[in-house]
Amino acid sequence: MKDYTLILFLLFLVACGGDSNETFTDAGVSNVGNDVLDVDDFDTESDSASESDNDAIIEVDSGDDSDVNECVLCSHQSHIISVDLAASLRQNSEVVFIDARGINAWQNGHITGSIPIDFSQLNSSIDGISNQTIPASQAEPIMRDAGLPEADHYIVYGEKTDMTSARAAWQLTYYGLDATLLDGGWLLWDDLSNDTNNTLPNPSTITLSNTNDTIGVTADWVLDHLDDPEITLVDARSLSEYENGHIPGAIHVDRSLTVAEGQFIDLSSLENLFSEVSENTTIISYCQSGSRAAVGWAALQAAGFNDVRVFDGSWSEWDRRELPQE
Repeated sequence: MKDYTLILFLLFLVACGGDSNETFTDAGVSNVGNDVLDVDDFDTESDSASESDNDAIIEVDSGDDSDVNECVLCSHQSHIISVDLAASLRQNSEVVFIDARGINAWQNGHITGSIPIDFSQLNSSIDGISNQTIPASQAEPIMRDAGLPEADHYIVYGEKTDMTSARAAWQLTYYGLDATLLDGGWLLWDDLSNDTNNTLPNPSTITLSNTNDTIGVTADWVLDHLDDPEITLVDARSLSEYENGHIPGAIHVDRSLTVAEGQFIDLSSLENLFSEVSENTTIISYCQSGSRAAVGWAALQAAGFNDVRVFDGSWSEWDRRELPQE
C-alpha cells in the first residue's frame, strides 16, 4: 500500500512540473527579447548582456532563472537603437525620449512623452575653437531647465540620423548618461505616433557628475598616440577636406556615405566602408569640429567596433595648433 501511494505521489509531481513551463509560454513572457536586435544594424556575434556593462538592463521575469536579467537594449557597446525596438520601450518608465530637432519641430508633432532640448546650448567656443562641448558643470543647469529627469536610459532622435542627433547622443553619453541614437529618427517614426501635446516638463534636479572620458579624447592625447599601432584615426570629413590636410595616418571615410534615406546603411555595407579600419584597436573619429565625427562614432559602432571615441576639437584645433599634418 505504501509503495502504491508513493508511485501516485511521484506521478503527481511529474504532471505538475510539465504544466509549469506552459504557463509562462501562454503568458507570452518567454518570448521577450526575441526581437531585441535589428540584425541589419548590429554585429550579432557581439550582442550579449555580459559583454555590455553600460547598456540599460530591464528586469524581465521569464520564468527561467538564467534569463531574469535579460537585456533589451544590448548591442555590444553600441549607442544605436532601431525604431522597432525603441517603439517597444515607449511604456517603460525608465526610458526617456529626447527630441533634438528644436522646439518648433517638437511642437508640430513628436514622440509621445519626449522632451525637447536645444543641444546647441551645449556647444561653445573654448580656447578659440568653436563648437566645443561645454563641461558637465555648465550642461547640468541646461538639462535641468529643460526638465530632463533621472532615468536608466535616454533615446535621442532628430529629423533623421544626422549630425545634430548623433552629437546629442554622444554628448549625453559623455556627460555620464546612458544614451542611444534612434536610427532613422522622426522620419521613420512619425507613422507610429504623432503627439501634439505641447506641455513642457517642469524643471528637474538631474545631476551630471560622471563624465565618461572613455568616449572622448583631446588633441594632446592624439598627439601622444600618433605612432601607436593600437590606435586608428578615422577622418569623417569630405574627400577634398581630407586631401587638403589631415592628421598623419588617418583613414578617410566620409560620414555622408554611412547614411542613406535618413538612416545608417546595412551592416554589410558599413563593414565594407570601414574595411581599412583595424579591428581590436581604439578608434578615434574626427572631422572639422566634432559634429560629423559623432556620426562616425555611431556608424563605427553599428559596424561592430567597440572602442570608438570622438576627438571633439578635431581638425579645427589640430590645425590651429599647427600640429603634425599630412
